[in-house]
Amino acid sequence: MKIKQLEPADTGLRMTCEGLLIGDIDSFAALMALTDEQAASHPGAMMLLPLDDLGQAEYTSGHASASLCLDDTDGFDTSNLDPAAYENGHYLGDLATPSEFFILEENFRKRCTGADFAAACARGIKIEDDELDALEAINADPALLLDSEVILRRVPVGAPSMMLSAVPNGYFSCDLDPSENDALAELLRERHGYSLFGIGAACIGLRRAAPLPVDAAQALGRDLARLYNCADDAARVTRLAQLGAGRCYLLLKYVEYFDNA
Repeated sequence: MKIKQLEPADTGLRMTCEGLLIGDIDSFAALMALTDEQAASHPGAMMLLPLDDLGQAEYTSGHASASLCLDDTDGFDTSNLDPAAYENGHYLGDLATPSEFFILEENFRKRCTGADFAAACARGIKIEDDELDALEAINADPALLLDSEVILRRVPVGAPSMMLSAVPNGYFSCDLDPSENDALAELLRERHGYSLFGIGAACIGLRRAAPLPVDAAQALGRDLARLYNCADDAARVTRLAQLGAGRCYLLLKYVEYFDNA
């Protein structure tokens, strides 16, 4: 793999988190091994990867951040930031240094207050058979969801779902919004032992320390069926359960329609 330190020119988002730009990815397993190495060597941060189209994910994330006013600096102490955050002693407010990340995180936390899994379900997302086919394919082989380059961000948060404050996604009104993606990630953590590791323009990625036992997969299927508003369709509940059965990873759509062709 080609690995370099992330620089502002490598990303369409502001550099509030340090990280790596990775290309020529050997395999999904190799990428996750690198992710774990980075986590071990940076204990104060959690690792976030992009899924599906990197450019599109960053583009929609920028719009989502603006719509949520995550760059609102009012009320924050900005007196002791990185010198690069000032010009002639005046705070620029660009949120372009890691020292300013706490502003994004706190603003995101406030936006998530009151959001829950019921709100995510109420968004009304459906799942068609061809979308299930696509989800089955990428859960069997997660490498299918990777772009030619990825950015591994080291996000200084204490809870996996709060990594979404670095790259919030869910901009369009028919998709889960960032707070609902947070609620989805939290439900899957609390009930099924998953932690967020990736977010893209269309998909969210989670992982467990060990494969999900087959006998626990049906409960997962029921929760996912609630999310996709097909709880009365036994066949789809079963197919959704099988996405996670016996696997460490779970890749889900959070958009109105997902096409990974």
